[in-house]
Order: sequence, then C-alpha cells, then structure tokens
Amino acid sequence: MKRFIWAFLMLVSVAIITSCNFIVCKGENYCILKPGTHNLWGLNCERNDYNSAGPMTYTTGLEIIYATEYNKFGFDNGYDIYRGRIEFELPRESGENYLSGYRGEELTFLNTPAQERGPIKIHSSYYDQDLYLVSTNRGETNDVTGDYNILGTCRNKYNKVKTFNFGGNTDEHNELYLCIDEANNALYFCSDKDGDFNIYSYNYEDNDNDDWITILSSDDIKTKATPIAAINTSANEECPYVYGDYLFFISNRADGFGGTDIYYSKKDDKGNFGTPINLGENVNTEYNEYRVSCYFFDKEIDPQTPWQSDGFPDFVIFSSDRSGGLGGYDLYLSILKEIEVVSK
Repeated sequence: MKRFIWAFLMLVSVAIITSCNFIVCKGENYCILKPGTHNLWGLNCERNDYNSAGPMTYTTGLEIIYATEYNKFGFDNGYDIYRGRIEFELPRESGENYLSGYRGEELTFLNTPAQERGPIKIHSSYYDQDLYLVSTNRGETNDVTGDYNILGTCRNKYNKVKTFNFGGNTDEHNELYLCIDEANNALYFCSDKDGDFNIYSYNYEDNDNDDWITILSSDDIKTKATPIAAINTSANEECPYVYGDYLFFISNRADGFGGTDIYYSKKDDKGNFGTPINLGENVNTEYNEYRVSCYFFDKEIDPQTPWQSDGFPDFVIFSSDRSGGLGGYDLYLSILKEIEVVSK
C-alpha cells in the first residue's frame, strides 16, 4: 500500500539534518523508507532529552512536546517541557533526502524549578482549550513527600492558567506517564504504590461533553484503577502509550536486550491484553530505551486508519542513553516497516 506525504521545510531556528540513506528513491515522485533507527540531532542537547508525545498522524510534519534539560528554569538541573518539530523532506531523485528535527519554544507556563516530565496534550471542546498533563515533583500536587505525581494544566485564549490534580495520585508514591485511549474510554498510567512500578488501567464513563477535567480529576481513579496482570511482572513496567489496539511500555524484565527495553501488547476481541512482545533489536539495545510514542503517515488518497490495515505504527519516537549520542538520553526515530512514499 502506498503512503502519501506532503512534506515541506519550515524556516525555523537551528536544525540539524540527518542525511537519509534509509530513503531509497525509485523516481522523481516515488521512494521507499527502509526500517531503521535514527538520532533526532536537532532536538537533542548534551544533557537528557526524552518523553516525547504528539498527534498520531504525520502529515506535512510532526509537532511534538518533550522533556529536556536544554535550559533548565530555576536553580538545579532537571527537565522542562519544550515543543519540537520533525520533518521528512522527500522524495528527491536528484539531491539529498533527509530527516530533520527542530527544537522549538519552551512551554514556560508548564515549567517550574521542579521537574516536569512525560507530557501529553489533549483538547477539550467543553473548555475550548488544550489540556497538558505532565509528571512532576513540584509541591502543588497532592504528594507532600516530593515524589512524582501527574498534574493537569490548561490555558485559555486569555492566557489564564489553571492546574488540577490527577485523581489517581497518591500521597506517598509515584504516579507518572498518563495516556488516554479515547476510543475505549480508558486511562493508563504507572505507579509504584504496590512496590515495583506497574501499569494501571481505569475505565471512565462516556465523555460526550468532552469535560476532561472532571474525568481526569475524579477520586474514583485512585480506588478503581487496577494493575494489568497480563503486562506487569516482578520487574518494573512503566511509560504506557496507547496506539489503537496496542499498548506500548518499557520494562527491565530479564528477557530483554539489557537495561530497559520497549515492549508492546495487543488487545484481543474481548479487550484482554496478550503476552507482551519485545519491539526487537531494530529499536532496543544493551542500553536503556525509554518512553515510546507511536505514529503513522497520513495517506492523502487512501484514508485508511492504521487499525483498518495492519494496525501497527509506521514509526516510533523514543529515548535512549546508547553510545553515539550527544549525551545522556537522546531522542531517536525508528521506522518499523518498509513504507512506500508517493508525493506530488
């Protein structure tokens, strides 16, 4: 199946371009993207960069938000949330095809001298504004011990900012990395309230009026969220990320390549998760791979959604402290399967 991409180069601040030997051109308007993993140099710094999230579909580029130590606000080293952009420039039979990444603006209304990690963004038509959920150890969460909790932030068109606590937060433990499966009215997050980190799920009632603040701040999450037995082990399972029928996560279980690896589990027809599968050596290494986010290429002419075809992501973005990066954890992009690209 052919994939259709409109790609253009934006005039933004400094970017580092990766020459793409994984792009094989077959003509002026046709090329193939080969599976492989590539450093997103323009997003990374000499410290840690990770925890990216963005809309599921790549069209004329991909806008993401992510955590970085590039320019820490406050007194100590740590993570702030920034925007970023990723673009493929292709196909070009003559000239060079490339993949580029750009570090964008700092989201100052989210950042504090504390740590901000694991961002996601959703839109609420009920409030007519975007909501940001981050994992943070700042004092205004309902955890007075300094552990991580999930905090929601919304900003209206008048730049008035409001924060709210995630209903699943506990007083003495860490809760991080919320993700939302809107198609199935489900929330996923990780917590160490039972000892090691486990992944928990919670099903909410229909959100017909798009009132996300009420749903996400409900105290029912704390008492009714349950660990996912098919996924959790005596090791640590963290960083859930939902994509259609698949739930991606990281684990340091013994059957991996080393450190923390990225795994996925697929739901069956009854809604039960299957045995987790390691994402493989194209992505995982002997080092640590961390929070993954999943994407597919928009098809201009063939508008099938990914779960109407094979249902698996075209590419993922994740972080790793493998050798050869700029320092600490870097963000990487991995194409998971051969993709045919046609452009006008």
